Amino acid sequence: MEKINNFLKHLGKKEAKKTIISVFIFICVTLIIGLIFFYSETTDSDNFYKQRNQTLQPKEIVATKEFRIIIPQLEINERVYEGKDEKTLDKGPAHYPDTAFPKSNSGNVVISGHSATTKKHGSPFKRVDELKNGDTIYLSKNNKLYEYKVTENKVVASTEMSVIEPSEKPILTLITCIKPNYPRDKRLIIIAEKIS
Repeated sequence: MEKINNFLKHLGKKEAKKTIISVFIFICVTLIIGLIFFYSETTDSDNFYKQRNQTLQPKEIVATKEFRIIIPQLEINERVYEGKDEKTLDKGPAHYPDTAFPKSNSGNVVISGHSATTKKHGSPFKRVDELKNGDTIYLSKNNKLYEYKVTENKVVASTEMSVIEPSEKPILTLITCIKPNYPRDKRLIIIAEKIS
């Protein structure tokens, strides 16, 4: 503090006032920019979580431009990301590269997702083990809605690659870990056939 006082005495009264005002303005501008940045980050993440966690009733199911998976009976309405790495899966459900897209009249649309909570984004597939034959799953992409009916629910080894292979019929395959212990060597597979 003594060094600052000596510095201000050395400058003189006019220069000291200018310096103090300049420092004050700098601090205020920095705080304002910081608050704006913090507010925009908070708002963006709040909007992300609101959109991510919204639930739909069957009558409210609508087509969206972005790729989404909607399972009304499980209150799932999640954006689907592209990729298969852990970073992508931490964002939410992920469309497996080089598998079909919903618009195809053949092929296997493969989507995987966490059923156990991740640090950032929860567990979007935590309830898919509740799906039964005949349950409905919707995929939405490019403002079109596609409807699938569950036909199979099975457990396979995590190394089993046949579940991502193409198919002649248009199907959807969901892949997630098995509850309650989440063994690394097993996966829960839900298969659904496209009906519209």
